[in-house]
Amino acid sequence: MLSWSIAARATCLAILFVLNALNSLVFAQQIPLDDFLKHSDYLDAKLSPDGKHFATRLRANERIYLQVIRLSDGKAVSGVNPDRYNEIVDYDWANNERLIYSYAQKYPDRDKPIRTGELFGISVDGSQAELLAGFRASDERTGSRISSREDANSTFELLKTLEGNKKEVLIIEYPWEKKGLYFYDSRDRNPVVSRMNVYTGRKKRVEIVELPGANLYPAKNGEIRFATYWDDQANIQAMFRAGPDEAWQSVKEAFDIDAKTLAVVGVNDSGNKVYLSGTLPGETFANITELDLTTLETRQLFSDIESDIYSFSRDAKREVVMGYTYPDAVKYHYDPTSNAPFIKLHKMLSRAFKGQRVSILSMDQAQTVAIVRVLSSINPGELYLFNTQTKQAQFLAASYSWIDPAAMRPKKPVSVETQDGFTVHGYLTLPNRADKAPLMVMPHGGPHGVRDYPHFDWEVQLLAHQGY
Repeated sequence: MLSWSIAARATCLAILFVLNALNSLVFAQQIPLDDFLKHSDYLDAKLSPDGKHFATRLRANERIYLQVIRLSDGKAVSGVNPDRYNEIVDYDWANNERLIYSYAQKYPDRDKPIRTGELFGISVDGSQAELLAGFRASDERTGSRISSREDANSTFELLKTLEGNKKEVLIIEYPWEKKGLYFYDSRDRNPVVSRMNVYTGRKKRVEIVELPGANLYPAKNGEIRFATYWDDQANIQAMFRAGPDEAWQSVKEAFDIDAKTLAVVGVNDSGNKVYLSGTLPGETFANITELDLTTLETRQLFSDIESDIYSFSRDAKREVVMGYTYPDAVKYHYDPTSNAPFIKLHKMLSRAFKGQRVSILSMDQAQTVAIVRVLSSINPGELYLFNTQTKQAQFLAASYSWIDPAAMRPKKPVSVETQDGFTVHGYLTLPNRADKAPLMVMPHGGPHGVRDYPHFDWEVQLLAHQGY
């Protein structure tokens, strides 16, 4: 399988555009190629727990920045401006006044930046900017007589904020493996869980988890009883332990759940419900199963699905209450047993933005304000601030802000019956003049990314605007 770089694909597409121009196809509206080839600008946004600020990643001048906005007046109060070799790849609120973020480093021979595995911290007002954990984290090199941080050849990730603890968070450390002269994040070693001070980076080890490369799912109090990891045969396994000193065992065996594959995808704040993704016997599509640890009963959250649950959303209690599927256009599924305000809010927003995918990205603890993303096949994405009390939506920003959705070409779901009895689904995007337009077939990728979606696709739009 060939792996094209962005530059190579752009070169091949440019040749197609020249050939197409020679065919003398004339269109009512000509959009500059650069409008499609540029990266998006606003990427995401997250509210502080008290709802007074939100942080956002935005792209400008070929860099990805972090910016903190005050909601009361809409002014930027601080931010992080990486050098040209780094970009902000992830971030989250540690408390109302403190953000933790991570870098990815750019390399000339790589299409995508590579995570450095470090954790940084910065306060809302821009003060106390610190490298908290990572391979360059030691403060000995800064001249400190008493070192509070040490270098660690590991990848660090924020695991969980801790209830009632504003100074510490739970982090997970994946030790690197040395091969020859270089270290690699192979995820072949046991991860380390620690409590980390978000101001100083000082760590207190909690435990070493004997599941190489595992993803862990703590409850609100920091208790860890569930994990997902890949065994020696690269099979995904959902794991459980009764307590911190107990042995890990398969969820399927511990709770007698019959499933070919099963992965933990979440635990609610109380720690009495765990959510599992997989396909159960007799079912065609992957669903979310809720395991109630009090009653030991299981139930599938969503019914009448026509394709796999693609993603899901959780309410303020971190309980899964909603799922997304894509039989063709986006379809929403709600937990029929839940009366979470999240469901009522999402139903209202989906009616207001009918025909587009609506996602609630972030809410404050009081659930009075939410950041909402809206997108479709012609809309690259818009961010709105929604007040749940006044029911008013305020436009924040647009991804690909230079793109006019009204000038884009919609994707239409199509299906083809094959000779061997299968139905092949896809999407058709037509140019302005489709009477003599050449057809370009774009198979989806694989084994990862094994289908396409009715979302905005810059490459599809670029080709459609060239007459394909």
